[in-house]
Amino acid sequence: MMLLASGEEVPGHHTRYVIEHMVGLGAYGAVYSAHDPETPSRQIALKEFFPARHPRDQAPLRALFDRERMIGMQASPHPLMPTFYEAFQSEGHFYIAQEFIVGRTLDDIIARRHPLTREWVLKWSVSLCDALAFLHSHQIVHHDLKPANIRITPQGHLCLLDFGAGWGRTIRPFLRDVEFAGLFGFEPDFLFCTLARALNPYAAFLTGGTTPAGELPGGFFDVVFSWSVFSHLSPASAALWLQELARALVPGGTLVFTTWGARFLHRLRNEAAARAAGAAIDWYSGVCLDAAGSIEDRIGDYASGGFIWFTSGQSKVYGEAFISEAALARLLDEHRIPLVLVRSDTSTLGQDALVLRRV
Repeated sequence: MMLLASGEEVPGHHTRYVIEHMVGLGAYGAVYSAHDPETPSRQIALKEFFPARHPRDQAPLRALFDRERMIGMQASPHPLMPTFYEAFQSEGHFYIAQEFIVGRTLDDIIARRHPLTREWVLKWSVSLCDALAFLHSHQIVHHDLKPANIRITPQGHLCLLDFGAGWGRTIRPFLRDVEFAGLFGFEPDFLFCTLARALNPYAAFLTGGTTPAGELPGGFFDVVFSWSVFSHLSPASAALWLQELARALVPGGTLVFTTWGARFLHRLRNEAAARAAGAAIDWYSGVCLDAAGSIEDRIGDYASGGFIWFTSGQSKVYGEAFISEAALARLLDEHRIPLVLVRSDTSTLGQDALVLRRV
């Protein structure tokens, strides 16, 4: 692991970033204070993700980057969140560039000035509630809300930090209705599973392979929820996991999963036209377009009920998957999987949601 030194340059899509100094270091990356020579007034927080140490870690690392990128983009429009500038890959490393928030963290302010004045507490509490309400309206749950992740600017304004990709965060919405003893998660990467356990000590996290090998207990779960997993699985891998989850569900149990759908395909078509006209597009969209081939053919195949899957790498498991209701019905029938589709939602969430019942 080599850290960036002061003065080093990192080329992005839209500009180059000159490193000033490191401001944070974690298990999966480092954050640097940087600046854009073309816009000297813009202070940048540049996050560098450490490269995978083993080939099996490449897909989880890409998933971590994708999640932080997507959440950063979704949160950026709110005035109390850092502005998202771009996400990109350079020399084998993933990077995310965001606004650098100048100020002190709330825990530092509390330590220096305790107790806080009533006026400050009320002002910051209202601001924090507004920021969290915005995140929740976009199905984002902050994974580590604490004073150290709240920064107060010199003008006295609150800014919420580090809300990106808390591993295991999708289990938290169930805390209101499910006893701790009934909460389980599954993460195939052992290191990420360890992280999920540390961030969510109230739930039991299981680990295993990227393809199922019967690790899950049979006929045990009432509900299984899978966010942004089937949006990446190949047809063969999706069939294996659907068979495994059907085996793990009790009769009458419910499986809910999300996947890419027509909305993302049409967005890619629009961005393909924009790129052809010379406009800059999102890095992730560019990767998808490069791997997809003819986007018009993909849209036509999807409309005809095809299972759309493509990958930018050599993986036979991880890529971009678009599963329509017709494609799902065909997959369940071909593999005789005892699941039946009971509901779908193609507008509420960032991905399409499909609800199935175990029969």
